[in-house]
Amino acid sequence: MYDNRLMILLGIGSAVAETLAELKPTLQYRVGVREAFGQVGKADYLKEQYGLTVETIVAQAKNLVDQKAKVGVNV
Repeated sequence: MYDNRLMILLGIGSAVAETLAELKPTLQYRVGVREAFGQVGKADYLKEQYGLTVETIVAQAKNLVDQKAKVGVNV
């Protein structure tokens, strides 16, 4: 069974991004697994490999807020 809930492409994130782009254009950053061969390992290792650690997600969120402030988009 293929589960794409965390995939960047073709997942629910794509549907949300497309809807936002049409109805309310905004800067976006989708968090999830980019297309790659699957890895095997413990959760902490996999989170690090795929950039899904708390620190990485917080850094990306802060970066997006900074980008929005620069272009004057409401957060």
